[in-house]
Amino acid sequence: MRFASIASVLAVSVLTACTTSSTTPPAQQSAQERRVTESVRADLRFGLTPQAMRAANAIRGAGYFHAAKRKATLFVSDIDADAIQLFPADKTNPKQSGSITDGIDLPVNDAVGNNGTLYVANNGNGTVTEYPFGQTSPSVTLSGGSLADPNGIAVSKRGTVFVTSGATAGACYVLVFPKGSKTPSKQINGFDLPIGLAIDKGGNLYVADALQNDVWKVPKGSTKAAALNLSGLDDPTGVAIDPANNLWVASDQNNTVLGFHLGDTKPFATITDDVASPYSIAFERTGKLFAGMTREYPGNVEVYKKGATMPFESIDIANPTGLAVFPRPKT
Repeated sequence: MRFASIASVLAVSVLTACTTSSTTPPAQQSAQERRVTESVRADLRFGLTPQAMRAANAIRGAGYFHAAKRKATLFVSDIDADAIQLFPADKTNPKQSGSITDGIDLPVNDAVGNNGTLYVANNGNGTVTEYPFGQTSPSVTLSGGSLADPNGIAVSKRGTVFVTSGATAGACYVLVFPKGSKTPSKQINGFDLPIGLAIDKGGNLYVADALQNDVWKVPKGSTKAAALNLSGLDDPTGVAIDPANNLWVASDQNNTVLGFHLGDTKPFATITDDVASPYSIAFERTGKLFAGMTREYPGNVEVYKKGATMPFESIDIANPTGLAVFPRPKT
């Protein structure tokens, strides 16, 4: 695991994450220094100091949205900028079309519903904020109760929201919020550090657990998770379902993105070209794959055409920890 592999830098990294007097900004820290602690806190994992976050908030602006309603859009959670960055999802060499900052606080992950509503997991203040398509201010905020330090989020075709939660690594869970509800109806237990969430065409939930080094399946309507025992994983952080209903996993530590047919434990596809600490992945409905790379600073989103293992373009993003695309693949 990347968090525990270099014990000698652990104390330095945690100190850097907690102090406001560091002279080395996160942009100049190594990948190992940025993420060596087994924490549910995104600022600690990525080495973000309070000073750096205040600086990001001072320059991020009020947010804007230039895209026409229902236009294909890529939503990128950029925790270093403390904002959601928007890009056309169906253009070559896309130019930024908007940003969302209102209600955002360490947006480590995001998801989009069938109607275009954006859901953001704010790890900083322990909330989930919802934005109707085309809006830059939240219409709904989920907070309090058992919702703590969310790292991952997904939404079903019926509008059920799944969000990871838990204040301590090793004792985390997934909360289930029915459509329109601010109170969870279920809690799915048994996770150490769940980050990526995805839902297949049958409504089954997949949970990438970075510390257990596996992906778990939760059947539709159930609260019982079963490990898939997938091979080739090392620090799985992002998961996504492609238009053909295959499961894809971002394996952060060994710099690979793997594709699995549902029910198989060995990958049918492995992507390594230009892959460097892939933290997040998402599919556009034509099969185009977006993968957020976080090893270097600034990071980038690599874009792969359907079936390709070599990217055809790259989008510069400071720290792309979450990706969502609208319209999303049909489910």
